[in-house]
Amino acid sequence: MVNKVFVYVSSLARELRKVLQDKFEQEHKGIPLDNVESVLREEVETWINARDKNTKLTHIRTTKGKSGEVTLDYSGQTKDAAFKLIVNAFFTLVQTHVKLITYIKALNITVYKRDIVLK
Repeated sequence: MVNKVFVYVSSLARELRKVLQDKFEQEHKGIPLDNVESVLREEVETWINARDKNTKLTHIRTTKGKSGEVTLDYSGQTKDAAFKLIVNAFFTLVQTHVKLITYIKALNITVYKRDIVLK
């Protein structure tokens, strides 16, 4: 059963990664650094809720690493299991005369099989 949940959640993560990458390359291109974390959170949560009503995500914490790196940790639940989802985004920073703006450089979404707990 753990394997079944892992395969499902991994496929969701792959779809989410593609959608987020496209959105940040087109719609959110050049957003201010101050807005990156909130926009990323909103996009992740909105997409998961629209994609699968039975999968719930709860934001645990946000970690900002080196300049331009944002990591979002989520705990998630399906009807059969609980899991953890980690969204790690890297942005290229460009200094304008007023503020730092960002462009997506890399995006990783990770689900670990060992973190899946059956209900």
